[in-house]
Amino acid sequence: MLALLAAGCGGSPRRGAVTTPRPTAPPAALPALAGRWARASTTAVDGDREEVRERWNLMQTGASVFGHYVRVVTRTSVDGNVYACNRGDSYTRRARVAFDGRLGADGTVTLMERAVVVAPGLCDDGVRRLAGLRGKLVGGRVELVREGEAVLLEPDVPGGADDPEPAPQWSAAPQPDGLWQSVVSRRDQLGQLRTEFEVWHLTLEGRDLGGYYDHVVTMTAREGHSFACSGAAEYTLRTRYRVAGMLDGSALFLNETSYDTVPGPCETNQRRLERYQGRLAGDEMVLVWGGGAELLRRVPTR
Repeated sequence: MLALLAAGCGGSPRRGAVTTPRPTAPPAALPALAGRWARASTTAVDGDREEVRERWNLMQTGASVFGHYVRVVTRTSVDGNVYACNRGDSYTRRARVAFDGRLGADGTVTLMERAVVVAPGLCDDGVRRLAGLRGKLVGGRVELVREGEAVLLEPDVPGGADDPEPAPQWSAAPQPDGLWQSVVSRRDQLGQLRTEFEVWHLTLEGRDLGGYYDHVVTMTAREGHSFACSGAAEYTLRTRYRVAGMLDGSALFLNETSYDTVPGPCETNQRRLERYQGRLAGDEMVLVWGGGAELLRRVPTR
């Protein structure tokens, strides 16, 4: 009996005894990653010039990181050839990518792209593959790698817009109504410069398209020469064409119905009415007719 009591008393602390917890190191402070970051690069791809611009909006709650970035890629032909997708010498692809991830106490960053919204474009199929990014916060910049591509982010300028290009057309619904314009300059075999400028005014009611466009052609003779019709080294032809047609999804069909010309010494008042088929995506519209094709871009409204 006494042995049992002695064992029981020895196995528990005395009443009123105080135990001291072992000291633990305070948690390491996390670096600050939240804010706006930007990236820009220019490289040669298949003989063309490719400009990449990204603007990142990073948010942080403890070790959790989330936000989005806007990526704008502009491809420009350096040899003067046009791209089949838009009949132009350049095109732009835009996408907004959402992501989340983790930030380590040592500055390591792990991100995963979760969703993407692609701005419509004549040269963009809308397909993107979501990827992971890994890297580290080094000094005042973020060094990341995305599928072998180096992504170097620098602090963005204060007050910068969220999108590298203001007000992109993110809506997938075709919107042909409004103002569109095209400018093309080229020299003929005689060395004469021909500059064509068009401004289209289109309205949409249901699926019916209507409106008009002004076509201005300026001819400039080669140095030291003049045109017989004007007696000068330059003349201009101005024509207003009225058009009507319909919209079918992103495809449009237009017919020139009539025209008016501005009198001038070189004006013959002879025109041929054309029929157009076209495709519309965001702020770009390509029109094709029997004599060729042209790219129109939307005129921004203030």
